[in-house]
Formats: sequence, C-alpha cells, structure tokens
Amino acid sequence: MSATPAYRLYDVLHTYGNGPALEVPELTLETGAVHAVLGPNGSGKSTLLHVLALLLPPSSGEVEILGARAYPRRTGGHGLRALRRQVTLIHQRPVLLSTDVAGNVAFGLRARGLGRDEVRRRVADALARVGLAGFQGRRELSGGEVQRVVIARALVLATPILLLDEPLSYLDEDARPLLTDLIEERRADGATVVMATHDAGFADAVADRRWMLRKGRLE
Repeated sequence: MSATPAYRLYDVLHTYGNGPALEVPELTLETGAVHAVLGPNGSGKSTLLHVLALLLPPSSGEVEILGARAYPRRTGGHGLRALRRQVTLIHQRPVLLSTDVAGNVAFGLRARGLGRDEVRRRVADALARVGLAGFQGRRELSGGEVQRVVIARALVLATPILLLDEPLSYLDEDARPLLTDLIEERRADGATVVMATHDAGFADAVADRRWMLRKGRLE
C-alpha cells in the first residue's frame, strides 16, 4: 500500500437544517485497501461518500485526498475538478444519461480527452467484461442491464478511488458476482475502494477495514 493515504479527514462536520448529519473527528483511509462503512439507513453513509467524492463540501473540517487538500478550499475550481477526476462514485440508485449504452460508458473518457479509437476500444472491453458485448447502440435496457452498464462505466474509468453507495441494493443476484470481481480487480490494481453498506456479511467478505456510522458519528 502507498505511504500516502487515500483520504485524511480531521474534525469534519456536516449539518443540515435539523442538526449534524455527519461527525468525523479523525479518519485515515489507506491507499490500496477496501474499506466498508457500515450503518443503518439514515446513519450518514451517503453524506460521507458525497464528501469523499468532493461533491459535498463539509460544513467545517479538513479533507485531504491522495495528499492534496480539498477542503477547506486552497485551490481554484480547476484544481478541485482535477481532484474529483481521481474518484468514481456509483450511486445507490443507478442513473444513466439520455443516450445509448456506448455514450454512457464513454462519457468520462471523452471528458478526459481520449481519442475516438481508444474510447471505442475501452468501451467495448468494459461491456464485454460485464456480459454486454455488442450493446453499444442499445437504448432500451432491463433493470439488470442498467446495473451492468453502471459497473462498466466504473470499470472503464479505472480511477484511483472507487466509492460504492449501498451497491447490493441495486444489483440482482446474477450481477452480484460482477461487483465482487470489480472490487477485487480494483484492489489488485492498487486502487482504494470505499463501500457504504448495511450488509455486514458482504463487508466481512470483501473489506480490509470496517467502520461504523451511528447517527452520523463515525466509530
């Protein structure tokens, strides 16, 4: 594992109108490990992942990602966007863009300026690995196929950090082995995986470290 942690959080607090939703006095997440954050619905898991994805600035506190300060902001907008590109977040409810399968999987690659041939190659490879070879032009998908497209979109980006928000809630039984394969592949590549889940059994099976959130406070 790298000596530089994937994340360091200090005195992170996030509040909504009805009070604190997240309290993290201190947290270090090692690079190259699979971390599981356990807790019931409403415990603050999704809030934590959105802070880690740099999509939600905490109300107070410090967040470092891969050795770089993200919050409080010390960089311009361009610097924060560059840090966000180090992270892929798979949301609890899969959302696809209003385009075909290839356009969905290729979206992040095109945003990074990759050439057309390289994008096509990577998209085809990712779709084949999730059992959707030849689906590039498809727009009408079953629920299970949508789930596989979302996994392919995460595979193709291969960012150093992968965040999963309740991943088992959107996967059918046939697709669950793909999730395990995705986690193991990213671990083998040296990436960091942070998974929010209420399934302790799955966390025990795949995670190196486990954390508990109770009413927004990390233990």
